[in-house]
Amino acid sequence: MGNYRRLKKIADTKILKETEWISLIDRDGYIYSHESRCYKNATVALLPYRIHNDKLEFLIRYEYCPAHYINKKMEATCITGGYDDNSISISQTALKELLEEGGYDCELNELIALDWCWEGKASDTKVYLYSIDLTDKDRQQASGDGSDGEKGTYCKWESYDKIKKYRSMRLNSMLFKLREVKPNLWWKED
Repeated sequence: MGNYRRLKKIADTKILKETEWISLIDRDGYIYSHESRCYKNATVALLPYRIHNDKLEFLIRYEYCPAHYINKKMEATCITGGYDDNSISISQTALKELLEEGGYDCELNELIALDWCWEGKASDTKVYLYSIDLTDKDRQQASGDGSDGEKGTYCKWESYDKIKKYRSMRLNSMLFKLREVKPNLWWKED
């Protein structure tokens, strides 16, 4: 909600609806969403991978998204989270989400920064994209963040062949970026 004061100085900006999580903004007649909960309006997305039994696998997050399905169907995506704690870096936020949602405790130097992208045309949110190699890493119980939105969610290791068919724009763009950064991962998949 504090970001709105900064936005007001940029252009003719009017807040249409505001919650603790998100705001609906009208800037010069263009309506878009704004992540009120996030510092610097930033979120993180993480696509962990491992080599298991000589095959490439990805840790996929399954969660319910009310905007996509009214029948509470779980959909596949990556591990995500908002940059809502400015006492840590965006990269540290990615590691915090990996521990909360995936159950892996890792070090900052293990993260692979892939890039950043806009959430979409209807949002001013920046998404910082990461990956990490979890081959031979021990997994603990994922704690979650205690929110209602995480009830029933889980992470599961999936093959590349399975996830390349998913309809998640973020997941597919992360696969594309990871393939650029780590082309040798796909040596047995193509």
